[in-house]
Amino acid sequence: MAITFTKYSPSAAFNTTTTPKTFSNVVLGTGDILWVVAVTADQTTTVTQPTGGTGLTWTQVGPVSIGSNCWISGWYATGAAQTITTLSVARSATSNQWGCSAVVVSGSSGVGNTATGNGTGGSTLNETTTQANSAIAFGAGDWNATSNTSRTGRTNAGTLTEDEVGFSASQYGWYVAHHVNAGAAGTYAVGYSAPTGQKYVILAIEFKLAGGSTVTGAITFSADSTFSVTGTIVKVGGVTFSADSTFTIAGTPVRVAALILSADSSFTLTSLLQALAAITFSATSTATFGGLLQALAGITFPSTSTFNISAGTNVQAAVTFAADSTATFGATPVRTAQATFAATSTATFGATVQKSAQVTFAADSTLTLAATPIRVGVLTFAADSALTLTGRLVVSAAFTMAGTSIFTVSAGGQVPATVTFAGDSTFTVGGLPIRVGQITFSASSGLTLAATAQRLAALNFLATSVLMLTAQQLQVGAITLLATSIFTIIAGTQVSVIAVRAGKTLTGASVAGSTSGLIHVSPGKTTTVNVTV
Repeated sequence: MAITFTKYSPSAAFNTTTTPKTFSNVVLGTGDILWVVAVTADQTTTVTQPTGGTGLTWTQVGPVSIGSNCWISGWYATGAAQTITTLSVARSATSNQWGCSAVVVSGSSGVGNTATGNGTGGSTLNETTTQANSAIAFGAGDWNATSNTSRTGRTNAGTLTEDEVGFSASQYGWYVAHHVNAGAAGTYAVGYSAPTGQKYVILAIEFKLAGGSTVTGAITFSADSTFSVTGTIVKVGGVTFSADSTFTIAGTPVRVAALILSADSSFTLTSLLQALAAITFSATSTATFGGLLQALAGITFPSTSTFNISAGTNVQAAVTFAADSTATFGATPVRTAQATFAATSTATFGATVQKSAQVTFAADSTLTLAATPIRVGVLTFAADSALTLTGRLVVSAAFTMAGTSIFTVSAGGQVPATVTFAGDSTFTVGGLPIRVGQITFSASSGLTLAATAQRLAALNFLATSVLMLTAQQLQVGAITLLATSIFTIIAGTQVSVIAVRAGKTLTGASVAGSTSGLIHVSPGKTTTVNVTV
């Protein structure tokens, strides 16, 4: 939520001597702050505290009252929600020109630092904010009455919005303005760098953004600690959580150098997280991300940790999962530099997932895809891993299943790259179609096709592999069956080219002279293929 300023117009302008000057029907909401600035043409003319409204508490900023200068003061008020029918501001008996401005500030948790000053040249005043995303308002008066028809406001505190600016020849100049969001906590110069011929008095005030907080050093949490942030937090040091700690962020953003969660810690993020270094989770820790995650170094989950993404999270660094870790991606998308899963880890993708680099699964890992698509550079499965695909899979490089791995496609999967299966792997297609550049099966691997499958290149079976076709058509560049491989056609399958080697014999309805053009036998080979039609 941002701070807003609502301006009200005075009954008489800054270049008049009228007193009092009034503002009509000023609406003050719950938690709002009323900010009034008064500037006079000479130090001998002063202004009293504004009046009007019910139960308002007024606090003065200034005044700046120096001989041979303008006079300036500010007041801010808080109170119950109400409509102030008439807000009145009056000057002293001395009849110099003067003016006043009134704005209602909403979305602020209160006033931070204030500052006052004076000088010559372009007006400037350093205002130091106490937290990030504060607003800064200021007012100034120029005793030299320098023309400000052409002027340059200072903008290092963000965009400058003018409330009342002008000058009265031979009288004075006035400047009332504000910056809605100064950014990170720090010191900001406010005022006008031009015109340069001013003799000015100036004041400024900080309005803090509701829910904001600032920490400039390190935070350490011991066992059983709880840390909750409902607004903006800016962190420049380290954050450490010991066993059984809980860290919850409901606002935007948190920036840390390093974030370490120890055993049994829990980390919940519903908005933006920016981590400039590493995020580390110890054993049995849990992390839930509901917004953007920017980690420039890496995120590490040791054994039995859990990593959940529940809504459109971007992960821009490396994520490492140790043994028994669990990762759940329930939204769109997650983008990382690299995700690595160790033995017995689990990754579940419940929506569209985009992966820009590499995903690696060690032995006994499981990856389940329930949506469309996942795009990766390299996807590697170690022994005993399982992959279940219920949607479309697009892999831009290589796809490898190690020994005893399982790859299941249950609905129209597309794989345009290379898929390699090692010994004892299983490949099942239950939907339409699967398309790949090349599939290679090692010894003892099995392939079952339960629906129409289209293969664009070569299909290779090594020793003791099994190929079963239960549907209408298999179109490939070549099928190569090595020693002790079995090729069975259960229902009218068409095969472009078959090369059968290593002492096999070929028998079946389409053998004699290969007249049908469906099965071709390499010259000099004795082969056996069982064909059932």
